[in-house]
Amino acid sequence: MNTKNWKQVGPTARVDAHEYTAFPGMGRVNVVRKLGPTSYIAGTPQGGIWKTTDNGTNWLPKTDGIALLGISDIRVNPNDPMKMYAVTGDREKNTALSIGVIKSLDGGETWDTTSLVVKPELNKATSNLGVKPNNPNHMLAVVQQNVYFTTDAWSTYTKGANMQGGLDVLYLNDFILISDLFGRIFRSTDNGANFIEIYNNDEGEGNIALRFNSTLVGDDVYFLAGKKNGAILYKASIAQIMAATEANKLVGTKVGTTIPDYNPQGIYNVVLAINPLASNKIIVLGVDGYYSTDGAATWSKKMDAYNSKTSGETYVHPDHHFAEFMDDTTVLIGHDGGVSIVNVNTQPFRHTDITGNMIIGQIYHGAIYNSDMNNENFLLGLQDNDGFSKSPSTKSGNWVAVNAGDGTAAGINHRNPLIRFMGGTHGTLYTTTTAYLANYNDQTRVIASDENSAPFVCEVVIHDQNPDHVFAGHGELKYSKDAGLTFQNVGQELLVGPTDEVDQYADRIAVIGKNGQKLAKYDTLAGTFSNVTNIVRPAGISVNFNSICLASTSNTVIYASIPGLDSVNKVFKSTDNGLTWTNITFDLPNVIVRKVLNQVTGTATFEEIIYVATNVGVYGLIRETENSKKWIKVGKMFPNVTVYDLDINYTALKMYASTHGRGLWELDVNYSVNSTGINDNKISEDLFQVYPNPSTENQSIQIGLPEEVDEAKYTLFNYVGGNLKSGNLTKSDNVISMDGIVPGLYLLSFEVNKIKYCKKIVVQ
Repeated sequence: MNTKNWKQVGPTARVDAHEYTAFPGMGRVNVVRKLGPTSYIAGTPQGGIWKTTDNGTNWLPKTDGIALLGISDIRVNPNDPMKMYAVTGDREKNTALSIGVIKSLDGGETWDTTSLVVKPELNKATSNLGVKPNNPNHMLAVVQQNVYFTTDAWSTYTKGANMQGGLDVLYLNDFILISDLFGRIFRSTDNGANFIEIYNNDEGEGNIALRFNSTLVGDDVYFLAGKKNGAILYKASIAQIMAATEANKLVGTKVGTTIPDYNPQGIYNVVLAINPLASNKIIVLGVDGYYSTDGAATWSKKMDAYNSKTSGETYVHPDHHFAEFMDDTTVLIGHDGGVSIVNVNTQPFRHTDITGNMIIGQIYHGAIYNSDMNNENFLLGLQDNDGFSKSPSTKSGNWVAVNAGDGTAAGINHRNPLIRFMGGTHGTLYTTTTAYLANYNDQTRVIASDENSAPFVCEVVIHDQNPDHVFAGHGELKYSKDAGLTFQNVGQELLVGPTDEVDQYADRIAVIGKNGQKLAKYDTLAGTFSNVTNIVRPAGISVNFNSICLASTSNTVIYASIPGLDSVNKVFKSTDNGLTWTNITFDLPNVIVRKVLNQVTGTATFEEIIYVATNVGVYGLIRETENSKKWIKVGKMFPNVTVYDLDINYTALKMYASTHGRGLWELDVNYSVNSTGINDNKISEDLFQVYPNPSTENQSIQIGLPEEVDEAKYTLFNYVGGNLKSGNLTKSDNVISMDGIVPGLYLLSFEVNKIKYCKKIVVQ
């Protein structure tokens, strides 16, 4: 199971805008540093560190082998550019775990840990990395709400004060400043050993974020207060900062005018850069970009993400996180779509996207078409970058942009791949019947957003046997009986609160929400739910599952996972539909499990592999028996990245991993399982003859056994590996009834002397 290589299947470059003004990019970049005339290095929130030496045409990942790939900041030693340091995690959100500070001694080609290695903790963000100008061996960062500082380039370190909400660091020769998400500034005059609060904007968490200019301007420190009602630039002299105390706090001097339509999107997009060669030239970034040439006396919106076609200004992907003047003319920018170079001396600004092939998409959910043999149909929902769709019917089969904002849910009808479902935030759901043939917005909204009750990320599930029935997470579960054209609410008996996890197989459906988790039977003929029962939590577990899998090998088996970092309670199995549970965590490392999925590999023997998507890749368990309690890292050449979603294409026997930071990946899972383990077993279609193939609905099929075979077992699987029927065949009794088998693609498996063979068959 661990001998095959994963393959990146795209998109490997920015997708076709498909007439979308605010077209998606590749993914968020937190920091980017220029290393030379054509060389740059960039850090991403979940996709690690990337480097280019040809102005962004080609980027290469440099930290795929290091676990937990979030990067908040990268700093290059000004005295020795071969030495670089990066703080892991994510300063913008606390979903990316930190392992401390890492270093490179060869110009960013290879990276390793420093002495500061921390145990990953949930819900604790990191800050930028501060470096002392006159002694770059002195550095400081806030990691998991604690100050860490060094005087020997992280050969050793000291743990300092707790700093909840630490966001930005400014390390000067005279002092260190740390800003936080509460509008406060803290000062240290002893290289980080002690801090006191010297400034408080007093607007409360979530209302303001303070970011420093990266260098002094004359004798002044400039800092930007990014507020919901505008951005205000302040400055304070070194003398004022040194004189400030906790009792007599610093009073910043307002610089220029407020930017009235500035949008920091809460506190996530607050960026300031002042031209070091001409301090009257200032760029301030939020969702859009603003520029002043008169020291902030007046501001102009120069980077217009949503109205550039009518405003005449420059389109740059919205939501900015980093900016630095490279010279008097150009600004280097990191944003939710990647990396840009902007020329500020032209009208409008001239924009060059240098993201190239930096594959850093943060996918929430992915969808495949299970009759594909050649990767022709995909749909992805991505954080910050809407949706990506691929169909042979649209733009010659190239990836195209889909309007969704933050793309969340994704689904493709398994009978008609032109019918697709794209989710937005808080339960918004769109459907297309053309695979976005016309343009990026060739879709209809079928479920509206509900910010008050629906989770930020919801899921859409298409019934595995009858795709006219569709289930969608929301404030409560919603379902459709007309292929997703209209949706209705479930009845009182199935209410579980804000619903973000749904799974369905055959007549079973499982729903997990904030207020409960339930199992029901669903009748596709009547479109009704029945036999609703509570899915009981395992003994000693106080939280609901975050992922659930209704096994296709048995109508009573369920697999489920527990959220968070609990070293002994991660994956569970029930053989009585969720009434009791057995812990099958076994030797699985202490990782975060995001998704659990089973793969059917045997013939009428309930043989299967259990997969879990984690924050460091995919693990597999060869069934759950006394002889097999070992989880194995699945595949090779896969980055240690968070995986949010898994799908298996049983037609091609490929597994697809939707990563939250490194795009979409594919793995050959053509395995056969026996009592001794897993072996490669390439499908042979030459020994058994099936006719007619294709057949029509309810038409029996006849099997031609090989001359040397007198008897064989058969099993008919649907496209998700479900065992539909099985029996024995002989040369005289060789007809299989297909009554009740709906049109679609199926696998017919034969077993002779414990050797398995498969045929793909089509029912029309």
